[in-house]
Amino acid sequence: MSEECKALTEAIMADQGEMKNEERLPPSIKQRHLSVENVEDGGDEVKKDQSTSSTNKPGRPCKPYPFCRYHDSYRYIINNVIDTTESGTLDMIEPCHEFKAYTSVTDKNTESNLIDEVIRFGAACMNSRTNGTIHFGIGDKHSELIHGQVLGVVIKDKEDLAKKLKSAIDGYFFDKDKQSAHRCIKPPRFVGVLNRNRTSSDKCVIEVDIVPDSTICKENNYHTSKLYTKKARKKAKQNTTAETEPDQSKQFYIRDYSGTRNLLTERSMKEYKKFIHDVKQRSQLRKEAEEKSLAVTERNYQGSTLSEMITGGSLSLEKSQFEQYVIVTNKAYSSQFESFGFFKRTQPKGSFGL
Repeated sequence: MSEECKALTEAIMADQGEMKNEERLPPSIKQRHLSVENVEDGGDEVKKDQSTSSTNKPGRPCKPYPFCRYHDSYRYIINNVIDTTESGTLDMIEPCHEFKAYTSVTDKNTESNLIDEVIRFGAACMNSRTNGTIHFGIGDKHSELIHGQVLGVVIKDKEDLAKKLKSAIDGYFFDKDKQSAHRCIKPPRFVGVLNRNRTSSDKCVIEVDIVPDSTICKENNYHTSKLYTKKARKKAKQNTTAETEPDQSKQFYIRDYSGTRNLLTERSMKEYKKFIHDVKQRSQLRKEAEEKSLAVTERNYQGSTLSEMITGGSLSLEKSQFEQYVIVTNKAYSSQFESFGFFKRTQPKGSFGL
């Protein structure tokens, strides 16, 4: 009998001194011994871990909810991955995105942080003149989750959060900018999150769109402050010792690559002054981008709308959306035949030609 077998036999037969015998086991046998114990004594725990692992497994890629829309029949599915990355200013019209891995907004501290993030992101997009969407309940680059993974947020009172966000805009922005901020920072959108089996859940993704329209922002710059009252702002201004020293009660946010940055710091004063100086050029670029986008949208609107309707906002035709499809096409030319190749995989029940 080999030494390994002898050691294993002694360990099993011994009623006393179990720890001593286990210490004498060779590493390979000891590992197998422990593995068997774990399965026998903690079977329920192992199954639970496996179930959790399977539940958290990333799902399919998906599109973000259509920008600046509120009533589309679109829902996220838990653990699916948004195929858009966090980004900075692109062409000013294509929305930049910022993800926040929030999973619950049920306490005042988390709610306050969420509102603060919306104001920072909103002011940054307004100053950078770029459309944008901030998403709460989506895995971000600072979390251990998959970037863009749909988590969902549990929230007690959606209407109350919307009211507090509206009130916060009045608190953070200065009087001359409040009206513009209310028009550029859209009301929050609560997108439902479905379970993997397509059943409803108590979670949603909270999204806020920012649209700094050129007719609203013109050539203005937008500062924010955490000092809500005029009295507090006046006192802070008196405490500023020098004109070159940045006012610590004010912030000036911009989009910097995939993040938001405050330029009103000692290190960034030179960059801040240049950014302020270039506002006229930036505003003109925004206006031109809007005009160009409007022309393109008029040509493509019907096609994109149809695509969203028949796919439910996903990348393909799925049975989860509709059991059957009726596809009607107009006259197709030979140069377009390649685009209709997907018909072969739809297993049509019938075809009619007129």
